Amino acid sequence: MAIVATINSTFTFLNDDRSLSVKQNSSSRERTAVVDIAIGAGDNYVTGGITVDFTTVRGFKKVYSCEIVHQTIGRVCSYVPAAENAAATGKIKIWHTDGNELSSGNTLTNSKALRVIIRGY
Repeated sequence: MAIVATINSTFTFLNDDRSLSVKQNSSSRERTAVVDIAIGAGDNYVTGGITVDFTTVRGFKKVYSCEIVHQTIGRVCSYVPAAENAAATGKIKIWHTDGNELSSGNTLTNSKALRVIIRGY
């Protein structure tokens, strides 16, 4: 089951330097949004990553970049894009301080939160 992301704030376009401002004279559909991912009390970690659904965030269909800007887990986190960057099935992977990924059933992620900047369309 996927964790559903909720919008925190949104930006129309993203400059190539990753600054959050309008890209002038662009016909691109590319957008960014600041999104919160709340991992519930019963959402134990699954090896391979926690699936995150970004489709409710103003109808994102593709998400090819997810930069974690704040997290309460206290471990290294990274984003693994889904096949063809599908917005509904990207994953957040989390590692122990020893460099090994958390194992399935680990409760370290329960009742934790991530704030991320997603890039896609």
